[in-house]
Amino acid sequence: MSLYKKMHIVMCESEAIEKNMLVGDGGKNSYKAISEASVLNGIKPLLKKHGLVLFPVETKITESFQEFEGKYGTSQRFMSCLHAKYKIVDIDTGEYEILETVGYGADSQDKGSGKAMTYAYKSLLQKTFMLFSGEDTDNEHSDDITKKNSTEYKAPTVAETLDYAKKLGVTEQQLIDKYNANMGEKEQITKFIEISDSHRLALYKLLQKQEKAKK
Repeated sequence: MSLYKKMHIVMCESEAIEKNMLVGDGGKNSYKAISEASVLNGIKPLLKKHGLVLFPVETKITESFQEFEGKYGTSQRFMSCLHAKYKIVDIDTGEYEILETVGYGADSQDKGSGKAMTYAYKSLLQKTFMLFSGEDTDNEHSDDITKKNSTEYKAPTVAETLDYAKKLGVTEQQLIDKYNANMGEKEQITKFIEISDSHRLALYKLLQKQEKAKK
């Protein structure tokens, strides 16, 4: 089987991924995105199953510095732009292809390059294997999308979510663990009440899928 046939199989066997994380503080500049954990959890088992490995072979990063007036005075931010080349290899035949990607990361300290690498890798996997995420909100603020689809995106209350989870045999701690796994190191929580509306809605939808799968 050729490399391209295997990539096609992975594309066919992969599924859509929900935008399950909120980037920003919830204001007008916030937006929904797909966590790195969700992408990796969806693709890694398929690469392993079909004997494909994917790794970076060349990276080039450029840094820029921005200074602007914010709510609390002058703020500084470093912007990192990463151009990367990845090699995807068929371990059975040695056949390979070079894939290119770009990612940006902004940070006030030293994490810009890491953010850029994460975004570039997620984007590479999403575009290569066509992992669509439902409604495209990249050109609009999440708040605007929410207003246009108030019924679809209305988040359940904490109590409603926990009651629903209990009926499915899912504990509050399991929900917290699921949230923390999706967020990585960005925002770890210990109490379910600390989860924002958008993230709680994403968890609620996962519970709905779990219930549907049991039927």
